Amino acid sequence: MLHGLDYEYYFDNRYDDAISIYEKIRPLMEERISKLDGEFDCAMSIIFPELLRYSLIRDKIETAALEVFYKKLGHDYANFSIGLFQMKPFFIERLEKEIIGFDDLERYHFISEYDKELSNERIREVRLSRLKDIHWQIDYLISFMKIMDRNIESENERSKVRLYSTAFNCGIWDNVEKIDHVSNKKLFPYGMRSNKNICSYSDLSLHFFSSYLN
Repeated sequence: MLHGLDYEYYFDNRYDDAISIYEKIRPLMEERISKLDGEFDCAMSIIFPELLRYSLIRDKIETAALEVFYKKLGHDYANFSIGLFQMKPFFIERLEKEIIGFDDLERYHFISEYDKELSNERIREVRLSRLKDIHWQIDYLISFMKIMDRNIESENERSKVRLYSTAFNCGIWDNVEKIDHVSNKKLFPYGMRSNKNICSYSDLSLHFFSSYLN
């Protein structure tokens, strides 16, 4: 329980579903995160709210038409959440561009690599395919965390989980003051346009980090 809120009770079987998803993917996450020199506890805490959100909305997910719009026209016309980690195409496009700007992160430049002969439309199609693959989602997540390592200084592991999870959710990657401000806003699970939210994204990340991983 965090901030007086019992998440397991509030989300009921959907919370249990998210835990089940975590347990199922944990061996793969541990192996791949280790190979990429990532931090397992922080990485899992960042995406746990997305596992819960995925459990909440999976019966409503219909992306076929949106995928066609994205492939043909780009993220300005269709930018939608995909896969267990609920990443969006524009998030990945931004990640691809930023990661190659850091020579010391050359190890992670592969996320930006596509066959040079591919058209823009075909690249977007490949990007969508990668977004549906749990291996690529982990690669994207760790690459994001490596960029955050450069952008943000955190006092301790809890602070890191709070800041990184908020940045992952809100799209602010390099301004600690703004990230800190957003981290206190109740935007989960339905986003800023809803008045039915019960907590901030980082609250749930920290709850998982504190009660389940530690």
